[in-house]
Amino acid sequence: MNIIDDLGKGLGPFLLSVLISSLGRKTSFNLSLIGWLVGGTICFFMWCTLQNDELKIQEIIKSNLNDLNNNHEQKNNGGKVQIASNESYDN
Repeated sequence: MNIIDDLGKGLGPFLLSVLISSLGRKTSFNLSLIGWLVGGTICFFMWCTLQNDELKIQEIIKSNLNDLNNNHEQKNNGGKVQIASNESYDN
């Protein structure tokens, strides 16, 4: 996120000055505001889907751990894969 923020802080004023020189001050600031609104709208919709996306990823991880446990149990007669929280995940 820092790189994007730094690029915005550096490139934003430069691009605005280029727009001002070619389109005029009022039009350039209006275009900049429209760009900010579009970016904010995109961020808002990403925020709306974030919780569901995280739940889907957690389900995928649990499914993969189940598969690992099943394969490990077949090879080692009952072994478990450890989760980072030091809890074992059983089927």
